[in-house]
Amino acid sequence: MERYLSVTSWDPLQYCSPEELSRLDERFDYALRDITCLVFWTGISPDRARCWAQQHGLPTLTIAMGPLYSDREAGSLRHSKSLKAWSKYMKAASGRFAEYACRSGRQAVVLTNPPPDIYSTRERSNYRDLEEPILKGASGGPGTTRIEYVHPLVVGAATFQYQIWPLDNTSAWYTFFKNLLAKGRITRDSFDISVKNQVAVKADQIPGGVVQLRDSAQLPNETKLLETQTQAETVQNRAQEKKEAKRKRVELEHQIARDKKEAKRRRHALELQIAQEKKEAKRKRHARRKPSESGTRWSCK
Repeated sequence: MERYLSVTSWDPLQYCSPEELSRLDERFDYALRDITCLVFWTGISPDRARCWAQQHGLPTLTIAMGPLYSDREAGSLRHSKSLKAWSKYMKAASGRFAEYACRSGRQAVVLTNPPPDIYSTRERSNYRDLEEPILKGASGGPGTTRIEYVHPLVVGAATFQYQIWPLDNTSAWYTFFKNLLAKGRITRDSFDISVKNQVAVKADQIPGGVVQLRDSAQLPNETKLLETQTQAETVQNRAQEKKEAKRKRVELEHQIARDKKEAKRRRHALELQIAQEKKEAKRKRHARRKPSESGTRWSCK
């Protein structure tokens, strides 16, 4: 399962200013002060990752960033950046978040699809190309204590985690998956992508380590809560996108109005300048005619 690690050196100042990095550090120092496990994700939706993390009381990058990520009002950092500049800033935040997972004995949980298709299929992935190399100490700094995988899209696996680094315990996943098949919890290749049908496995212990499980009677409420959270976040995201689109449209209209006003001002200034030049030329012509007129005056005898 080893793969080529893209980053061999890492400097967040390539992606953000010293002031922005200082604000990230200040925010992470506050948000992660009592946290021993940070959540990363690849190949699944950010909404699903955020819901899983919130249910387990753990932070993802955007949760830890708080208002640095969510605040889109006028005057905020996000409001002042173009899409390209914001993407660059988020890369700095991603790398810094991974560095914080390598401090104070912390460990990382990565939410993924089950093997062998662990990573995102996108050409560029912040986790694959940036965060994972930092977590594994391949970027020049210390690595995290351990990396564990969770596959929340598999029915019954949302609470099962197993170590992948520094020890590769993938065999625990296959044992767990075989257990699910044997109990009839799932059929082969039945990966649930809907929140509605997600069900946790009722078990006390399965090889590879199990996160503390809850009574099965609570599962419908948990499912409903997760669905509600996801829907609420989707509505919120859409509202924010509409608000952002409206802001950009208004900003564009204001810019067009300013450009028209500036063009009108310049045109008026040019007309005034032309009028002044004509007036000055006329004055000079008149001044040249005066001496000649006085020299041709006749006297009476």
